[in-house]
Order: sequence, then C-alpha cells, then structure tokens
Amino acid sequence: MGFYVNPGNESFEIVLNSEIYVDKSMMLAELNRLIRTDERFLCVSRPRRFGKTIAGQMMAAYYSKGCDSSGLFAGLEAASDPSFPQHLNKYNVLHLDINAFWSDYGGRALSAMRKEVVGDFKKEFPNVAFSANSTVAGCIRLVYERTRIPFVVIFDEYDVIFREKKADCLIESYLALLNGLLKSSTMSPCIALAYLTGILPIIREKAQSKLNNFSDITFLNPDRFARFTGFTEDEVRSLCEKYGMAFDECRSWYDGYRLGFRQTEFEAYSPKSVVSAMRNHEFREYWNQTSQYEAILDPIRLDMDGMRADIEAMVAGESVPVNITSFLNTPQSMKRRDDVFTYLCHLGYLAYDRKRQTCRIPNREVRGEWLNALAVSRECSLFVEVFRESKSLLEAVWSNDSGMVAQALSKAHERLSSSMSYNNEQSLQSAIRLAFIHADGFYTIVSEYPAGKGYADLAFIPFKPDIPAIVVELKVNGSVCTALDQIREKRYFAGLDKYEGNILLVGISYDRKTKKHECQIEKA
Repeated sequence: MGFYVNPGNESFEIVLNSEIYVDKSMMLAELNRLIRTDERFLCVSRPRRFGKTIAGQMMAAYYSKGCDSSGLFAGLEAASDPSFPQHLNKYNVLHLDINAFWSDYGGRALSAMRKEVVGDFKKEFPNVAFSANSTVAGCIRLVYERTRIPFVVIFDEYDVIFREKKADCLIESYLALLNGLLKSSTMSPCIALAYLTGILPIIREKAQSKLNNFSDITFLNPDRFARFTGFTEDEVRSLCEKYGMAFDECRSWYDGYRLGFRQTEFEAYSPKSVVSAMRNHEFREYWNQTSQYEAILDPIRLDMDGMRADIEAMVAGESVPVNITSFLNTPQSMKRRDDVFTYLCHLGYLAYDRKRQTCRIPNREVRGEWLNALAVSRECSLFVEVFRESKSLLEAVWSNDSGMVAQALSKAHERLSSSMSYNNEQSLQSAIRLAFIHADGFYTIVSEYPAGKGYADLAFIPFKPDIPAIVVELKVNGSVCTALDQIREKRYFAGLDKYEGNILLVGISYDRKTKKHECQIEKA
C-alpha cells in the first residue's frame, strides 16, 4: 500500500465514520460503465464545498489494489449494482492532490511531484527496474508491461496551477505532463479510467488538441452526474427531518443551483454548508469558511461591459442573460462580461439556468458574499447605505408605518437610480427588492408570485409562523388604493392560506412626474 500509488482506504473510512454521510456511491456504477472505453477520460468540475475530494477518496478506496474495501462498502448503494464486484480493488491506482503539491512546493510542484511519485512506485513495485530519470508516465507504462493491470488515475484540484495565474512556461510544462500521461498513444492501454477534478473545466486557451480526449462534466452541464453533484432536495429534506431543522429555511439558504436538463434536472445544495448547518443546528453563512469574496471584487470594480448594473440587478433577485460559450476556462482569458459571469458560475457565486441561458445569485448564503464584496467596494457605497437601512424598513412594514415605508423606498429608489432606469416599474421593483434585502433572513421572497387570478409583484413567504406573510403590489402612475384593490380582487394571497389572519397587503405607488412614493398597508 503506497501513499500515491495503490493507496489504502483510510481517508474514505474517515468520511464514512463522520456524523453525517450522504451516500453518493452510485457514482461508481456510472464510472464503471466508462472503464476501458473511449469515454474513460473525464474532467469533473464543480465549486468548492461540493464534494470533489470525497469523490476522489471514494474512487481510490474502491478501485485500488492496495486495500480490501469490501467491508467498507457493505451497505452502501453501489454494493447492490451488478458491476460492483467486477471492479472492486482490481486496479492499480494513482491518486494525486495537485493542490497539496502546490501548497508545499509552489513553482517547484511539478518536479517535487515527479520525485515523490516515482519514489512511491519504487516502493510499491520493487521488482520493476525504474531508472533514475523515470517520469510518472514511464513508471505507469513499466508497471503495466509487467503486470498487465491498467491504472485508474485520479487528479484532485487538477486546475490549481491554472487558477493561480502563473507563468506560461509552468502552465505549458504542466499541460505537457498531462498530455504525456493521459493522451499519449503509448499510454492508452495503460489507463482504465482518468478522473480529473477541479473548479474549472479543461482549459481551451492552450490545451486544444492536447487534452481533447477528455469529456467535460461541468457545474453548468453535469449530464449523468447531476445527482452526484451536491445534495439533492430529497437528501436535504431527510437531513432536516432528522435534525429538526426547517426545510424551507434551509432551501432559502443553500439551494438555488438547478443542474441537469429536462427529465434529469436536480436542485443541488451545497453539501459543506448543509452538513455544517445540521451539526451546528443553525442556518448561517458557512461559505466564507472555505472561500473568499475577493473573486467577485474585480468584476465590481472593473465594470466590464457595464456589468455592475447586472450585478446590482442580480443582488436584487433578478436573472441576467449570459453566453457561456466564449470562456476559455482560465481567469487570465476573461475579456468580456460573459466570460466573467461564466467564471463566477463555475466558482458557484452565480447559478446558471440552461433553459433560459441566464445567471443569478443562487441563495441567501451566496448573496451574503456578494454583499460583503459590495460593502468594501467604494463604487457601490450607495448600495451599502440601502442595505444598512433595510432592517428599519422591514420593521416599519411589520408595525404598519406606511409613511416611513414610503419615505424609505423613495430614498432607496433615488440612491439606486444612477444605475437603473428610474421611471419604469422594473426599476422600482428592483429598488424595492434591494431595499428589503434584510427580509431575506425571515422570508423566501418571490417576484411575480403566481396566486389567485394572476401574479403578485412580490410575495414574502415566512420561514416561521410567528411573522406575517406579505404581498406587495406596485403601481406606476396609479394609486395605492388601486394596488390594494387588485390584490384583493385577484386574490394574490390565495397561496398563503396557512398564514390566514397574519397576512399584510402592501400597496405602493410611484408618480413619474412628481417622483413621489406612497404606501398603504392593510391586513388581509
């Protein structure tokens, strides 16, 4: 049993011993279908906190000849698949964490990796004559010639060198290593399965023909692996029931990524955040424990192609169009707005809707990261003022202080008008949504809420029964009475029956000529 070559199963055993483990082992059945086929080269990318490392540990424990994992997988779903015994601990495995080498050695990571891996090969296969100058690919080839047992190659965080924006010569050397190991015709018989995992897909700027044998399984297009990318809604619902946590509130905090397409669509939740919330019995932001919001500061500051207005719209809960086809999959290649938004989708800061070809901020936790970034950005100081006053605005609605609500909305609308078209209903709705940003801690806020005989402009659906539900109707060049009448006549509160007796109807009007806002609040 080696460290990199034919590793043991201890890492996955630790995962299984954890308080919370959600069984994703059926991913192995999908991988088994690809072994020793033309489709055996995979690059599986997803954001941090979405289980990349655990997947690699599971694969190593399952495929590696360096251990016996039959007892470890007993009781997991994969053990019932017909392909399971055929591949269990039957392969030579090379499992590398590229980020670990990068953290330890920096620019010397490639040479250090070669030295340590070749040393591991010599220990594991003492009867094979490795030369002093052996490469990793050369070692695999020699072992295969001697044993006729092919390799499963697993690279975790394969893209860290690309993400670190290092010199072209280092990137070219790394690509040459990958090419020699995973695309060379002489290596083809030696590789049963290659699994690269990272945040970004295979880069297209420099790789081109070098790694075009890989299939990209991305966060934007996960195909058959969608249900293994994050937690599904059913899995999260079961955890909430077990730990006595409110599922609707959990969904507001950590959901928002719709993966797959048509019949294969799944709602994907951040595993790290959900597990942390269950363990701590508290919903809050866990993203900042594994990531940093600096990644979104540059887009805000650069305002490339005027995208700051789109960012403001997304913080307000809206979706904006995005073309994901031009991005070359490296931070260095971002040259326009669509590239930046695509990159942020891969990082998980935005969620992509394949059907509509739009992106948006997925949930309350991630919106918190955007608000953190906006708070330190001088370009968005007016935004920050609106956020700070949001708590008082929500409390004014609860206390039926219509005058204060109208005054606060007028101030928010005016402050945000520099980046929005002031005199239209969409602008007003965006300003209102931003002004109520504090309400995210108490409500699921739905724009164009379908109820009764139409759609309410905004509906605030409480997480807990002790606060009122809220229905908001906006009227430009109309009256607040007209807005309230429309709510009642079309029964926009019909979908909120369980809050009967605790529903607030909020009519808001805006006069284009006088730029005056009015508000009236009534109980349903």
